[in-house]
Amino acid sequence: MSRAISERDTIIKQKLEQVLDEFSQDKPEDDCIYLVDLEIKHAHGEDIISIYVDTDQGIDIDQCKAISRFVSEALETDREFDAYLHHKYRLDVSSPGLARPLKLERQYKKNLNRLLQVKYKTQDGQYKVADGILTSLDSEDSHIRSLTLNITKIDKSKPNVKPKAPEYVTIAFSQIVETKVKISF
Repeated sequence: MSRAISERDTIIKQKLEQVLDEFSQDKPEDDCIYLVDLEIKHAHGEDIISIYVDTDQGIDIDQCKAISRFVSEALETDREFDAYLHHKYRLDVSSPGLARPLKLERQYKKNLNRLLQVKYKTQDGQYKVADGILTSLDSEDSHIRSLTLNITKIDKSKPNVKPKAPEYVTIAFSQIVETKVKISF
């Protein structure tokens, strides 16, 4: 039974991705809304559809409302959705927020010069964590090959101490397990 749900969810996700593409069709490239993640959960006979979207400049509540209205209308007018959705559903549209890991290369570009926590697997199979400012991305054919973090620790309790020389770590993109944006104060 779980296999049927999985296939069903895959079809729903594909349909929703098409709807979101339609929504973004006439928008300028840099204001284009893109899908970061989409989750479908089932609870108490209800489908809970969570759509996480963003733009290169960030997304606001009004854009999320507009997407929610557009998707809701598509869900209610498309007969194919009736066959796959339970009778009751809830639609949540929001930004990915800081708690969710980065999923797309596009998100890394957006977060240049921000503090990140990167979990990665070294070539010898060990897992490591690096916290630092994303200083650069090495790309080839518009795909990220590696990223560089400035991991220099700054002791804010000693403001008169001469700062340390910057220390950088470069991580191959293929080795990254998870990346989160960290809040810095």
